[in-house]
Amino acid sequence: INSDDTYLLDRWTLLSDGNDIVDVSQVTTPVPTGSYSAARFDIETEDKKFGFIQILEAKDAARFIGGTVSLSFKARMGTGDTSTLLRAAVLSWSSTADTVTSDIVNAWGAEGTNPTLVANWTFENTPAALTALTAAYQTYKIENISIDTASTTNIAVFIWSDDMTNAVGDLVYITDVQLELGSVATDFEPRPYQQELALCQRYYYKVSGTFGVAWAQSTTTVLCHT
Repeated sequence: INSDDTYLLDRWTLLSDGNDIVDVSQVTTPVPTGSYSAARFDIETEDKKFGFIQILEAKDAARFIGGTVSLSFKARMGTGDTSTLLRAAVLSWSSTADTVTSDIVNAWGAEGTNPTLVANWTFENTPAALTALTAAYQTYKIENISIDTASTTNIAVFIWSDDMTNAVGDLVYITDVQLELGSVATDFEPRPYQQELALCQRYYYKVSGTFGVAWAQSTTTVLCHT
């Protein structure tokens, strides 16, 4: 799974400056204590930006709009790697609810420059360089973000690599992403497996000639990773 604007797992979408920039997989090691799995980004094309985004549907976004939110997640790099720079943001969509542009980046820009977004997407916080990744997980927090763009209908979480001096084979791991109401990011609270699975299944159906509507499977794309 390595093309730009490709659905990954659990409602996350890969965004990258071109195709075949990173391979994405779910791994169960290394992970932080108490966590089950992480998303691993394996760099295939050096010196290119990449990241992933999750867009909340309007019904879920409504409780955040007009309020204050905080974002947290855990990340690390592979041992001995050089890909070390991350940024993150909460975004707002100010057009028709649930009719969003998923490929939000118009231009990625140079290292140290935030991407230029396509129309109707807005950064709700000003993204800045986060503490450099190491070969151990760190918790990153961006707190006290006001969701105040006029006419917001959807919001999204976007985490990306700002590093343009990375090498093929470098690894980035991200897990335990949490968006919550409030001015302070609290400890990650995992959902029970059955709840996570049900949430994932909500977003992908197929029409079946025998049964009408059923959960979908794909031989090429992983739809639910829980």
